[in-house]
Amino acid sequence: MNANPYTLKIAHIGTGTSLWLLDLQQFLKKRLETLPSSLHLDSYNVDASASSSSTWLPPNISIKQASLIEPDVFSGLHDYYDVIHLSNLGVNIKDNSPDQVVKNVMSMLSGWVQWHEPDTANRHIVKSNLSLPSPRLEALLKLVGELETNRSGPRGWINSLPDILARYGLEVPVGEHRYRMADVYTEVETDRFLLEMEHFARVLDGERERGGEDLRGLVKAAAEECACNGLGIRTDLVVAVARKEGGSR
Repeated sequence: MNANPYTLKIAHIGTGTSLWLLDLQQFLKKRLETLPSSLHLDSYNVDASASSSSTWLPPNISIKQASLIEPDVFSGLHDYYDVIHLSNLGVNIKDNSPDQVVKNVMSMLSGWVQWHEPDTANRHIVKSNLSLPSPRLEALLKLVGELETNRSGPRGWINSLPDILARYGLEVPVGEHRYRMADVYTEVETDRFLLEMEHFARVLDGERERGGEDLRGLVKAAAEECACNGLGIRTDLVVAVARKEGGSR
């Protein structure tokens, strides 16, 4: 792995609005005082409609589109990236198996990988007052659970990320991390969840699967219910970090 921070090649897969890369760039800017033009950050989304506009991004962040579940997608990028960050890929993984994603990542990784996914099996409603009704939010979670299970299975793999990465020869120095957002971020977390469900509806439409229209309707109804009451969604994040053999420590 290239250990020189001035020439790092970093990719975020499942990047959405590129917020992680933007935050990383600000962090590196503080550490290095100035950002070299050689610093290379790539933003990958499976669905181009989920990407932010390049108009608002700095020139060293490139937006790309790729299907992670197809073999040999990154055949021209062998050992190319020093760091790869993956996130929120559950909606794109079918048959409860992320194996092809890991194979594609392995092919272009030369150093470290960090993967975080929301633990959808433990997603739940939080209330500022336990007596508050939440019929729309409950209906949304029920539909989302059915659609996710029909599409990709129960997603049990999310709680086995370290084992999955180790199975493909990656060194996992620590086990699974689990993070829960503080209560003060409930509104932000809820907004993020609703946006992700709007994206899920577009994915269903694009693949001609049923449920997109019903999902959009419930997202809108749940958003109105949350805005008028002290309601929100809480989802733990599961995080795994691993290193390719020979990568920098």
